[in-house]
Amino acid sequence: MKKFKINKYMFKRLIAYIIDWYLASLVCMLPFLVIGLANQIDYRYIMNLKLYTTQDLMIGLFISLLFSFIYFFVIPLKLYPGQTIGKKIMNLKIITSSNQEMSVQTLFLRQILFIWLIEISLHSIGGILNQVIFIIIQSHIIILVKDLSIFTIIISIFMFLVTSHYVTLHDFISKTKVIDLKSY
Repeated sequence: MKKFKINKYMFKRLIAYIIDWYLASLVCMLPFLVIGLANQIDYRYIMNLKLYTTQDLMIGLFISLLFSFIYFFVIPLKLYPGQTIGKKIMNLKIITSSNQEMSVQTLFLRQILFIWLIEISLHSIGGILNQVIFIIIQSHIIILVKDLSIFTIIISIFMFLVTSHYVTLHDFISKTKVIDLKSY
């Protein structure tokens, strides 16, 4: 049986993901921290969104979505082309499969339509969005959406592990790849 080994590139992508997940979680929770403290909600229960009014939920969700959009789209578009903060720290960059810089449309497809909306279970904005939708419409349809998201994440991880160039599902769909700038 072939022994599975994590190489330097895989490790760098994992660390970049952890950095991005952590920083994006902080910025997405910040609006609820401010709103919660303004409404005198105990800081230990800030992310218990059932404690918020519908108006506060919508304001918090809108600002969280805006912050997440800035983190996952504006930063890799304008501040560090092709790089989130985690990718910048780890010297990784997203480019097209044909080794070109990404267009606005390609970045939007990869980062927002696919990662943000399809693989929503991996990001804090997904948890916030799931909670707000459930609280407002009281529908369990969100569970099906979450299950489908987890299924696509499993496919993406499997693809990353078995493809020769470590392509994920969102890279495959958007025709992108992540390169290590130190060895490119």
